Amino acid sequence: EFSLLKDLSSMLTAQEKHYVLSIANSLYLQNGFHISDKFVQLMKKYFKAEIENVDFSQGSAVANHINMWVENHTNHRIRD
Repeated sequence: EFSLLKDLSSMLTAQEKHYVLSIANSLYLQNGFHISDKFVQLMKKYFKAEIENVDFSQGSAVANHINMWVENHTNHRIRD
C-alpha cells in the first residue's frame, strides 16, 4: 500500500524550527459518481484528502469553490 508515503508525509509535515511543509489534497467528484468506500478510506488515510461531490456543469461556481479551497490551504499564497 502507501505506508511509505504516509510515513514520509508525516515526517515532512512534523513541526521543525527551520521550516514548515504543509500538504493538502482534495478530490472533487461529479455528483452521482460513486467510488468505493475502500478508495475513500485510502485517500483519507494516506493522502489526508478531503473528498467532495460537486456539479461540474456549474463550471464557474465549482472553479470558484476549488480556487477558494486552494487559497485557504496555501495561506493565501496561491490564488485563482
